[in-house]
Amino acid sequence: MINAVIIEDEPKAANELKDILEQIRKDIVIVKTMGSIEEASEWFQQNDPPDIIFSDIQLSDGLSFEIYKNIDLSSPIIFCTAFDEYTLKAFEANGISYLLKPMTPAKVEESLRKYDELKAAFSKRQPSANQLEALIRQLRPSYQTTLLINVRDKIMPVKAEDVAYLYYNNGVVSVYLFNQQQYFIQETMDDLESKLNPSTFFRVNRQYLIHRNSIQEIERYFSRKFIAKLFLKTPEPIIVSKIKATPFMNWIKESI
Repeated sequence: MINAVIIEDEPKAANELKDILEQIRKDIVIVKTMGSIEEASEWFQQNDPPDIIFSDIQLSDGLSFEIYKNIDLSSPIIFCTAFDEYTLKAFEANGISYLLKPMTPAKVEESLRKYDELKAAFSKRQPSANQLEALIRQLRPSYQTTLLINVRDKIMPVKAEDVAYLYYNNGVVSVYLFNQQQYFIQETMDDLESKLNPSTFFRVNRQYLIHRNSIQEIERYFSRKFIAKLFLKTPEPIIVSKIKATPFMNWIKESI
């Protein structure tokens, strides 16, 4: 029997893959399905490695390559991703197959055929940390480094690194700089969150998107929430919601 794990943060996609595997291969047993870097890292540290790993790339808490860079695994990995074929050539160069979403039985069968053919090689060869880091750099999106803000009847460019935090109130997004100047920007918080580097900016709640260097201290709040206090004065307290609390603390640890 082939013991397999699935690392996928979308339950629907994980269930689809599991159903396909059960249909086409009776010798595959799904021993675990996980949805985050944190969960997978902990599981691999406490359990024997599986025979094969089906892994998405973009998870809720980052790129899955971080799992394999930090944990010594000999298991072959079949990546499940929505990236185009040009990018995926990098995986093949490292002896790793892939599934291009949306998944179909034919695609899964082709990936498993590669697994069968390369099984012996996979057991001996694991991509190096440098190779995985190269893949991370290649797949990491290009984030916006400049914001265009409104200054009366003019538009002025401001470097993202100079932004301490962004604040949403009554349909208006304000930009607060480290030099304590305040401006307005004609973009939504959702758009800004997707455009700014998540290693630098974190959306703690509906109203605030904050730069990590603006954080002075963090206080515990009731119901497992936190209050983030910045070096700058803010219009109202920055309460980190319960659902964001764990990702927020993990994000903070990345800078230590």
